[in-house]
Amino acid sequence: PAELLALVDTVLRLQTETSNHLGLAPYTNGRPEFSATPAWVAVMIARALAVYGDSATSRQVATRALLWYRRRPADEQLSFEERIVAEWSLELLGSRTEAEHAARSLYAEDSMNVDYRGMLAGLAAQRGDSVFTNATDEWLSHQKGDAVSWSASYYRARDAALLGDRADAIARLRQAIDDGAWPMYLHSEPAFNFLLPHPGYLALMAPRD
Repeated sequence: PAELLALVDTVLRLQTETSNHLGLAPYTNGRPEFSATPAWVAVMIARALAVYGDSATSRQVATRALLWYRRRPADEQLSFEERIVAEWSLELLGSRTEAEHAARSLYAEDSMNVDYRGMLAGLAAQRGDSVFTNATDEWLSHQKGDAVSWSASYYRARDAALLGDRADAIARLRQAIDDGAWPMYLHSEPAFNFLLPHPGYLALMAPRD
């Protein structure tokens, strides 16, 4: 952990990488100058740590990502790209009230954004609000096309896992993979730890040629 945190601190001193436009979130690509930020990298590391069981170091990395965000100029803090990363950080820290406030402020600006709705549904599932999560799931089930790609099925799988439905989560995860989901988002999603050690999940997540 000490070595990893030192590397994260090095990452957080780097400049944003405008040529590395991998996609901020499954649906929301964002602007290059705000997408591949040091905090985005740190959050992905924090997620991976949570997946592999080091929740303490995960929270430390998420705290660093959130601090990076809060030290940004005010106009950059208002960008939706950096607000998404802040929401992710808050969720990893267990600050769900703040995370939900951040997600709702994004949703208020664009209620048709799959990521914003997906984040809200996940937070609702974590506090046991299956009514809101299921209503969002119904909406997500109708989001199709090239622009949406695999994002809707990813969030549906995540929500099913957070609600405790293994069979449904695995079926939706299989759909997300069929839709072309990026392995990084699947392997670094802490919600899917609930699916272990189900053989169906292990088969889906096994390395492929």
